[in-house]
Amino acid sequence: MPKEVDKKYRPQNYRREWEKERWAQGWLSVSKNHAGKAYCSLCDKHLVPGKSELMGHRNTSLHVQRAKTGQQNQLLSSFAVTRDSTTVKAELNVVALIARKNISLNFLDSLVATLHGIADDSKGIREMTCNRTKGTYLLTECLSQYAHEKLVQDLKLSKGFSILCDKATDITMNKVVCVNVRFLNANNEPTTRFYSLIPVEEGHATGLFASLEGTLKKDELPWDKLVGYASDGENLMQGANNSLLTRIKEAAPNLFVLKCYCHTFHLVAEHASKALSKTADQLIHDIYNYFKMSPNRQKSYAEFQKFVDVDTHRILKPSQTRWLSVAQCVGRILEQYPALVLFFIAEASDKSSLQAERILKALNSTYVKATLEFCDYVLGDLTGLNLIFQSNGFQLHRLVTEVERVVKILCQNFRKPIQNLTDINVDDESQWLPLNKVYPGILAEESMKLMLPHERESFQSRCRDWCREAVRQILQRIDLSDPVLKALKDVNHVKILDASADVKSGSVLARGFPRISSSKVQTIDRQWRSVLIDDNVKKGGWESKPIVEFWQDGMSNRTFYGKKAPTPKGVKGFVIRDEPQSDTEVSDISVDDSEEEYYPSQDDSAKLRQDLMLHYQDEDRIIMGRSRRRTLLPELSARSAGPSSDMLPGPSRMSVTMSSALPNYVDNASCVDVTTTGSHRFEWHYKASEIA
Repeated sequence: MPKEVDKKYRPQNYRREWEKERWAQGWLSVSKNHAGKAYCSLCDKHLVPGKSELMGHRNTSLHVQRAKTGQQNQLLSSFAVTRDSTTVKAELNVVALIARKNISLNFLDSLVATLHGIADDSKGIREMTCNRTKGTYLLTECLSQYAHEKLVQDLKLSKGFSILCDKATDITMNKVVCVNVRFLNANNEPTTRFYSLIPVEEGHATGLFASLEGTLKKDELPWDKLVGYASDGENLMQGANNSLLTRIKEAAPNLFVLKCYCHTFHLVAEHASKALSKTADQLIHDIYNYFKMSPNRQKSYAEFQKFVDVDTHRILKPSQTRWLSVAQCVGRILEQYPALVLFFIAEASDKSSLQAERILKALNSTYVKATLEFCDYVLGDLTGLNLIFQSNGFQLHRLVTEVERVVKILCQNFRKPIQNLTDINVDDESQWLPLNKVYPGILAEESMKLMLPHERESFQSRCRDWCREAVRQILQRIDLSDPVLKALKDVNHVKILDASADVKSGSVLARGFPRISSSKVQTIDRQWRSVLIDDNVKKGGWESKPIVEFWQDGMSNRTFYGKKAPTPKGVKGFVIRDEPQSDTEVSDISVDDSEEEYYPSQDDSAKLRQDLMLHYQDEDRIIMGRSRRRTLLPELSARSAGPSSDMLPGPSRMSVTMSSALPNYVDNASCVDVTTTGSHRFEWHYKASEIA
């Protein structure tokens, strides 16, 4: 018998001409990761490059099913319609306007219908289809991400930025940290913008810092660009031992830190008010609660307002989340006092409401009325300080002057005149005025004449205690002897123009800011002294102009030896800076749990969703977003808007001020909306110059 010969297997090499054959078109290619093997793009598998093996794989059930799915997708894509760019831009501009003006997205339905009726000659508006649902997609999936991208690019190009932080917990107990950024824009103007609403897993300092650090790292913003930090003064945010500030200082040691002075003045009033009678405070709450849920009482009270000829204003509710809101409430009660007395006399005459009798008893008390009048007198100055630092413009140069003025006003109410505020001792009884000389305000002084002697003595004693505690709290929280704060007074252009500014203030300020290098201190000092003696600046008529305008425009008109003098950029930087002066703007973007009138507001302000499902194509700089109607924005938070808001899940009392978060970038880009059945797809093309 002949000897058997062993058969050896000879592997088949992959042949590229197979890809052109009909049986392999659309799915077969050579494997890039495994040499010598074939690759099926439909099944995502690496295959043996034998023709028989490939034919066998082609007939498997999984491959057949995926091939059919691919054919259906190609059929759907053939129905895609590319809309006119004018129409798309019109839709984006309308949505951006809604966001910037903080208007409910429910308004889109009526707005678009109105535009169709009054501007039907415009092709872009005539073909525009943008209801609330689509507007939400455009805002969260397209515009918000583009605005954030643009903001990050601006921050990277800036020399530095400051962060303004405020934490909040909504009614669903979700913790968030809202962060605003302040920086100098391309025009060298200080700008404050909404940066991010960061979810926080842990509410302690470590958790807050980890969330903030992760967000900055995601946007590739290094810590060495951080120049300033502002927040309220609570221990978690600015404590000396274990706070968010101490963690940030470890990463950015040269940091300009500022406590929010608006919070400070609110706390001053809160602590001082403990010295007053609780009856007056309870009266404010009782009157509001009596009217809050009763339309019949409101209607009846309106008749009494007309009878005594007072303004038909509503009664306000004091809110702990609104700075010094009790001052407005007290003013409203005093304004409506005659109408309130008559109304509760009528209510109490029915003898059916013990609450009305209790309110009437308090209203008829001269002691309570005098307490309200005293509050109206002393809270006016603190409210004025608060309003100054809620301004968007530079106001730090007014801090020491305005605080000293208020302290002197409070001191003259209960003690002898003072010269040096830094050495004041509010507990030194030898400096107190006699009790009958304590001044509670002109209205309260008139009401005191109707009190009994022991009531008058008690009332004036409480007024003195209020002023003492207010002065004590101000001096504890604001260091009026701080050389930097004192030197900032001389940055005021009014002092420069009347030659009362100190020549040493320039060097004090230069050394007071940690990021200014020692090599620039001499330059700043020389520039400062040059400005003080420049007659051309003093002749420019800048007395009535804002301080920032003076340092921006006034310095550009200076001459030196017959030539245009260089702008003192070092000195100008003290006014036109990226450091913060308060965190009022970020505090406005927080949990809103206040009710100032009878009813809570019904406006629902759409929030920016932070975790957008967007894909980036870097080579073409295209942002592409997809979203399905059946999974409508699960992370979107909006304020409750009644039955029509059932499509917008999330906390019902959250709101975001979006005017600072979404500038008008629509004109700098173009967008193509490719719509298919059941989904929207937005391709956002923006210019390379906007990124560079």
